Amino acid sequence: MCRYLENLWRLLAAMERLLIRRCAYFTLSAFVCLLTFGNSVWGQCEIEKLTLHDGVNSDLFGYSVSISGEFAVVGAYGDNAIGNNSGAAYVYQFDTLSGTWTQQEILTASDAEPGQFGDLFGFAVSINGDVVVIGAPADNEACPNSPEFCNSGSAYVFRFDPELSQWIEEDKLIASDTAQGDGFGSALSIDGDVAVIGVPEKNFGEEIAGSAYVFRKDPKSNEWVEEAILSAFDSTTVTGFGRGVAVRGDVAVIVGDSNNKDMVVYAGSAYVFKYDPKTGLWNEEAKLTTSDAEDYDFFTSVSLSDDLVVIGTIGDDDWGMNTGAAYVFKYDPKIDLWTEIDKLTASDAQPNDQLGGSISMSNDLILVGARLEDDACPEDPGCDSGSAYLFQYDPKTDSWLEKAKLTASDPGALDDFGRSVSISGNLAIIGSHGDDEIAPSAGAAYTYDLSACLCPADLDGDGSVNTSDLLALFSQWGPNPQSPADLNSDGLVNTTDLLILFANWGPCPK
Repeated sequence: MCRYLENLWRLLAAMERLLIRRCAYFTLSAFVCLLTFGNSVWGQCEIEKLTLHDGVNSDLFGYSVSISGEFAVVGAYGDNAIGNNSGAAYVYQFDTLSGTWTQQEILTASDAEPGQFGDLFGFAVSINGDVVVIGAPADNEACPNSPEFCNSGSAYVFRFDPELSQWIEEDKLIASDTAQGDGFGSALSIDGDVAVIGVPEKNFGEEIAGSAYVFRKDPKSNEWVEEAILSAFDSTTVTGFGRGVAVRGDVAVIVGDSNNKDMVVYAGSAYVFKYDPKTGLWNEEAKLTTSDAEDYDFFTSVSLSDDLVVIGTIGDDDWGMNTGAAYVFKYDPKIDLWTEIDKLTASDAQPNDQLGGSISMSNDLILVGARLEDDACPEDPGCDSGSAYLFQYDPKTDSWLEKAKLTASDPGALDDFGRSVSISGNLAIIGSHGDDEIAPSAGAAYTYDLSACLCPADLDGDGSVNTSDLLALFSQWGPNPQSPADLNSDGLVNTTDLLILFANWGPCPK
């Protein structure tokens, strides 16, 4: 604290213009409060808003998103290009020189058939490197004679061909026991040549327990082969198994709902499976539950790294009903156990925000969506404009700290910003399928530079917030909606932006 104040007073002493001096003195007390009571940065770091130029009502572009390196995929399961709700997925490529995203290709199913409800291709998407898998949970492969009511589901694998510079459909994945109403493809994850498909509506007897399917590409035949059907060992007390899935290397994590009538109901549970290359089997190794599990917490989303799992639970009630939360679990190889090490909640949590509906992790960053948050119209508790919270690991405290709150530059009611989120390195994409800019619920996706989110006041990009940034901010003072100095995106460069700059004074976080 003293170091920041000392820097500030030195800065004040060096100022010669009376207007600047008065402004800085006026903001000193508020600056102290920011340093003392908050660590969250409220700044803008949005790169670009992606929309469909030919979008129409209810395309729902942005319902699903995924990013890997320079490529991003955005699902629009309401797209009607081939037929009603046939669906599509849009691939974008990032140009580091221009700092912009360019639409590269539109992906659709090779065998899409128009129908009353459509296949919903693009309901879920996942990309890793040069491979993308896209879910079509309303596909009718299992019952072609009654397609309007089948919805068995499928998933399509596309691979980028650098010679043709386009994405080629490589295979169509269907469960070996596909059946009406399964909705195969409503959740999925891919890593290399392994894909996991969640089927939370899979019916076993009288219980809709759910399941997940593992596919692996056979290098000899170049076909994707079903390798395993995963289910919880205590499936009689679990429902919705497969609502969220994640795979990384030889580890897969599947989330569902615990339903133990003697303890809690629908509190959420996650199951860790590990592949044994010697036997070719996926073995259940752990069941993850939270330390403060309560009824109807609901596990919704999951993200996996080498030794970390982050799980979103929209029903957590710490700060009011359904404020939501995310739990971090870490694997300790010495004791061969996964242990809960942190719980993430929003600094400005409100009832029914549903933090944790979507989640993504990359390196030391975790991005968590809260699609029903009401920032755009706080006077209306049903606004549901949405937001997302960025957390970064702090080795000093051995915990994840909230570093930024991301909102759309043009938020609106019922946008559902944060319904889907994805991070890769310092790039992020956030879906907002309710966005109305092009047409009602045509949808949008917003892209971000997370390094700028972590240090939004570094206006000259030199890795530090200092006098040059302060002078740059004052040079753009007043109404200036396109200015990078408008750190809170309200269209004005004013005292609020000055406070944000002071709160971030010093070297940017690494």
